[in-house]
Amino acid sequence: MSNTKAASQGTDGSKVPFTFSQPFYDLSTYVGRFKSVWASTNPLLFLVSNNHVMECQGLIKRYQDEELAANAKNEELFLSQDEVAQIKQADSVVRSAIHPDTKEVIPKPMRLSAYLYANIPINFGFLMSAPTTFNIVLWQWINQTYYVGVNYANRNAASKFTNKDLAIAYCTAVAASIGVGLGVKRFIEPFKSSFTGSKAFFFMFTISFMANSTANGSNLMIIRGKEYKNGIPITDKDGNELGVSKTIGRSAVLQTAFTRCIMPILPLGIPTVSFFLLDKMGMIPKSKPLKIIQQ
Repeated sequence: MSNTKAASQGTDGSKVPFTFSQPFYDLSTYVGRFKSVWASTNPLLFLVSNNHVMECQGLIKRYQDEELAANAKNEELFLSQDEVAQIKQADSVVRSAIHPDTKEVIPKPMRLSAYLYANIPINFGFLMSAPTTFNIVLWQWINQTYYVGVNYANRNAASKFTNKDLAIAYCTAVAASIGVGLGVKRFIEPFKSSFTGSKAFFFMFTISFMANSTANGSNLMIIRGKEYKNGIPITDKDGNELGVSKTIGRSAVLQTAFTRCIMPILPLGIPTVSFFLLDKMGMIPKSKPLKIIQQ
């Protein structure tokens, strides 16, 4: 679903000209792009029911039809500020839950708005589990299973993916994450004895971050390999397809892969640094139950 906005906004309750061809936010600025992304990835959108998603999709369709009818008469569509606000809210809901290409509902756990709810327990598992071979294999498998689902559910629908392609991508991503995790563990194993107390978090952070970054990047490169190899469709401002560009396809995939590589820094790094500082300040409880609650 493309971003939408009113061409201008009145302040006296009068109706204003509205068009679906312009974005709600100024996408030429970082703040505008951030607001646009946040509007469809806000974790609160995960709590919206599928029935409400369908209602919002219907509302958007109704106003799109009204704009088409107005354009057919060489007229502009005028709406009240309340109507514009409703469309803006509905647009956020629809973009968070409906695939822009297929127009199908994305399964809830695979939506980008579910990232917070899915990653907190996964990151907790990474950092709180003892760095045994079993735990590394278990949590890397859980993490990459989740990411393969997210990447597939949010893929460019122009890239046809067979079940065989998906199986190969999944197995490769899981194998890569487990391989890196175990490889890093083996490399720094001789230094493990020096990591005691809160310093152990840095041990787990190193293993988890390197394994996550490598696996997340390779995961996306594999699952979206056809877009990288064959390119992606490009359109004009009206949505008309102009052709397929390999250059843009490669750029889009590489930029997204890089983003996936650095995404684990904050959710893994903040707890690590926090517990290191708490330990230095003597604020780690001696009682195991209290320690778990604090963690």
